[in-house]
Amino acid sequence: MSRLHITAVMTILLGLSAYPALAQDEPQNNKANPTSMHDPLAKGMAAYEQDDYPSALRHWHQVARQGHPEAQLLVGTMLKEGLGTEKDEKKAAAWFRRAAEQGHTEAQFNLGALYARGQGLPQNRAEAAKWYLKAASNGHAEAQNNIGVMLANGMGIRQDQALAIEWYERAAAQGHPTALFNLGYMYMKGYGVEPDDIFALRYFRLAAKEGNKSAQRLLGDAYTKGWFGLPIDPKLAAHWQQMAQ
Repeated sequence: MSRLHITAVMTILLGLSAYPALAQDEPQNNKANPTSMHDPLAKGMAAYEQDDYPSALRHWHQVARQGHPEAQLLVGTMLKEGLGTEKDEKKAAAWFRRAAEQGHTEAQFNLGALYARGQGLPQNRAEAAKWYLKAASNGHAEAQNNIGVMLANGMGIRQDQALAIEWYERAAAQGHPTALFNLGYMYMKGYGVEPDDIFALRYFRLAAKEGNKSAQRLLGDAYTKGWFGLPIDPKLAAHWQQMAQ
């Protein structure tokens, strides 16, 4: 088995136009920060770094059963990915829930993502929104973007496009590329705000510079067709289209 980062993979794309605007994100890598090799968390990480996934899982399981939220997150992630054990999304969800209920931000996000996709749990957008909101309130940028998407579209939560923009702005303030693109899209369409091509273009440019492919494709089209009052510029159009590829 090829080596994988410790992450619970979950991506939800909500395309509202030719560009996948208002896209939700996937969980990021989660690693323990052990300080002593006598700590089972540290032993598990050492085993993991040696690609000994069964031993890593055994050490982390030991601490997770004692109620340690970081270990619970790690056990859930290993089960979600099928590392060192059979893949079991239902059990993964149970471990994420234990950590999430203790206030672990990444576990809250992961649990929301499982509910959103119906992996290991019945699909439930209201529960997804609930857990995304908890993680977002703790400063999790991906969760801030995702709850913005759900608010913008009324998915599992009452539609509120103005509030969606507030959450996008929080994520964008952390440099989150998808949230930057989503803000540009809201200003372009006039969802929750007055339409404003200047602000839309500003956010699309920031998102493109941060590597957002949708923003890069959109800028390529903008310079090809003269959108947002831009001059038609084949050279810049080709540059952004190439970046998007």
